[in-house]
Amino acid sequence: MSRLGVIAIALALMTNLCSCGNSAENMHERIHSKFYTMPSYTAQCQMTVNSNKTSNKYDFTCTYDNAGNRYRIDYPDLSVILTETDARIIRGDSVINIPSDDGHMLMFVNTFFESYYAGENASIEVSSGADSGFTVLETELISPTKFGHSMKLWINNKTMAPRTMKVYDEEGKETIAVAFEGFETAKLVEEEKFTQ
Repeated sequence: MSRLGVIAIALALMTNLCSCGNSAENMHERIHSKFYTMPSYTAQCQMTVNSNKTSNKYDFTCTYDNAGNRYRIDYPDLSVILTETDARIIRGDSVINIPSDDGHMLMFVNTFFESYYAGENASIEVSSGADSGFTVLETELISPTKFGHSMKLWINNKTMAPRTMKVYDEEGKETIAVAFEGFETAKLVEEEKFTQ
């Protein structure tokens, strides 16, 4: 092989290696800097809940208030303000308060990252092929429930926004899938959203 050919191959290899900016280590650093201290956020979501006999879809907007560690879920016909201890369901002028449980938290990105950073069984894979451009994170839940034993989260490598999150039971069956149509972080959340 000519000297020019060797130089061309070396340059091609260097270009390929330098363009791999989305290595697992690099993506882990980027994800950690964005999500380790979860900022307040708003997300447009479609959630599918699977049971033994049915599969139901729900469209909602989720707003997370970091300062108060609470969520507001807005469905077309009602709103729910949720904390780790209670849920306030608002429909028109009617307000009902009920206790919340760990199962209610399975639809939130925060639940995933809480287990991802605190648990012992977590992995990261920078995807290729059909999922090219996405990183897949997987973790077992530190507080498993009947419907949630492990979770997977797909994150867009360019925007760092969640695309899909899935929850699996102990047998590996998918119980919940949340598709994120939009995900925007914010420093402040309007307090009036949570004072109804």
